[in-house]
Amino acid sequence: AGGGGGGDDGDRSGAFGHGDLSHLGAGAAEWSGAGVDVVLNSLAGEEHISASLALLKPFGRFVELGKRDAYLDLPLRSSPFLRGLTFTSAHLDVLMLEMPRAARMLFEEVWRELPNLPRLPCTSYDLDKVNEALDFMARGVHIGKIL
Repeated sequence: AGGGGGGDDGDRSGAFGHGDLSHLGAGAAEWSGAGVDVVLNSLAGEEHISASLALLKPFGRFVELGKRDAYLDLPLRSSPFLRGLTFTSAHLDVLMLEMPRAARMLFEEVWRELPNLPRLPCTSYDLDKVNEALDFMARGVHIGKIL
């Protein structure tokens, strides 16, 4: 979850990791209960979604990056949305198939901005440790790239 960039908390910014829901305590402590503007989620499971939705301030945005819950056709509780929250999915593969020109424009914009973006941390594994790397990725505790 991360926040900033809007409302009266525009001077605050932060990003919090994910994995075992303990990240939600870090987010709550950082924001002193005010909530965050945006949650980027890639973890499956109702417990992650419910806990992350609770972190959002009124009219916050939840952006789903994963697809597992959708493929399983899992229900989404609607009561959190009484606070004016927005739920959206961001699936670049669908964008490329359905709106290729828009996808190209988006990718070109990102490409131009890449030199200005902060570098992500990298965790590297030798090829003979591929199973260890996959296990690490599956736990969902990393931030950045796994090579």
